[in-house]
Amino acid sequence: MKLSSRIDELEDPSKLEAWLCRMASTTVKDIIRHRSRSGLSAGARNVYSDNQPVSPETVLLANEDKVTIKQHIERLQPEYKIVIYLRYYQDLPINEISKILGIPLRTVKSRLIRARAELRNIIIDQKNILTLHNNKGVK
Repeated sequence: MKLSSRIDELEDPSKLEAWLCRMASTTVKDIIRHRSRSGLSAGARNVYSDNQPVSPETVLLANEDKVTIKQHIERLQPEYKIVIYLRYYQDLPINEISKILGIPLRTVKSRLIRARAELRNIIIDQKNILTLHNNKGVK
């Protein structure tokens, strides 16, 4: 595994958890970057997979939503961000995430719960800001 071959880069053993999160996060970003370069994104493949005609507008809106969600995920704490990426972008099962990050299964579950709650709050805050902004323009 990539982490075991790079363990010599860890300068301070007391910062192992932070180092693991950073390495895992970088690996996930590399995988996502590689997948996005290979033709259609996963979302676009899903849109076209049912063989129904799809308008360019539908694909554009789906991609805009994905960009917005990724921006919201970037605002999360690193330990929440990594479990979200591994679970929802890499489709890894929770027990595999636990092994990759070297943390207990319950910790993965609680981080996912907290990350989703934090994302929910970010999205609600964003909608409230947009609503306030739109209401000011109406007057």
